[in-house]
Amino acid sequence: MVSGRLPCLDGLRALAIGMVLFSHAVPSMQRAGLLHLTGACKAIFCSYLGSLGVNLFFGLSGYLITHLLVYEQRSRGGISLRAFYVRRLLRIFPAFYLYLAVMAGLTLLGVLAIDREIFTVSAAFLLNYFSFPIDATNQYSYVGHSWSLAVEEQFYLFWPAIIVLAGLCRARKVALSLIILMPLVRVVLYCLFPESRPNLGNQIHECSDRLMYGSLLALLDGEPWFERLMDRLKSAYLPLVAFGFVLFADPLLRDHFHGLYYLTVGLPIQGLTFAFTIAWLLRNTYSLAARFLELRPMVFIGTLSYSLYLWQQPFTTDLNSTVTGTFPLNIICAFLVACGSYYWVEKRFIALRARFRSA
Repeated sequence: MVSGRLPCLDGLRALAIGMVLFSHAVPSMQRAGLLHLTGACKAIFCSYLGSLGVNLFFGLSGYLITHLLVYEQRSRGGISLRAFYVRRLLRIFPAFYLYLAVMAGLTLLGVLAIDREIFTVSAAFLLNYFSFPIDATNQYSYVGHSWSLAVEEQFYLFWPAIIVLAGLCRARKVALSLIILMPLVRVVLYCLFPESRPNLGNQIHECSDRLMYGSLLALLDGEPWFERLMDRLKSAYLPLVAFGFVLFADPLLRDHFHGLYYLTVGLPIQGLTFAFTIAWLLRNTYSLAARFLELRPMVFIGTLSYSLYLWQQPFTTDLNSTVTGTFPLNIICAFLVACGSYYWVEKRFIALRARFRSA
């Protein structure tokens, strides 16, 4: 099992952030006259594509975090939870709290009008458990994207501890159990607690399967029966068909059946698709798809993906009526600020993480 960076997965990150950026930039592209979308097509491109990108991020996070924990367990004979949490803190917190500080500063200056409560729950990584109206009064849109960071932080709290306490073999059973149970939990919550419906699929107690597909994949890597199975599924057409389904058929089914499909079947299909794609790419590193994802521009964008995810929001939101909210200047501004965040802030703390690496 390798412990180094996996360039093709950086390329997948680039695809994920690309879907988010395109989805969020659709309104500004329409204002610029570059797109003319209405009805279901607009909903698909404005909402579904961004959701798909976030789910790909979840699949990658589940895989990479578990991959590193498994490597640490097998190479060192144990996992240091303290070192794990310090590494996560150094990777996530500095850029995120810098972003919140800038938004708070703009609020104090009267440029924005973000409610204090929204700042509080965002800073505590709890936004996925709260519902706020998206309007020009509280300007929720400027920090609303932190719901996905909340999901990941909550995942980091329980999953490494489960691996340590249960061991690798039992952790597989836990991951599989969560994958099976989560759609059932969502159905029960949907039926019994109507008030929870707006946040269904975003709360860790009913959406952990969004990260468990990648986690289970990392736990199965190297198992003889799994490697034999992947060897039989090495055709390049399979990931293309799977990705084609989630890009074209899945949004149509979601638009027609809504939550009945998405919360029960849609999320599992996406999770399986992304886990299979990750597994296929790592076992077919000389394929055209893997080589494309390993191109320097793709790896560079993937490396910037966290910064881009944070900083694209103020430039792509409909609430930004300044010149920085017009396409393509909004995307250019997001890239420039993301580069500043990565090179001036994140890299300094990434260097500090070396003291807490497991290998």
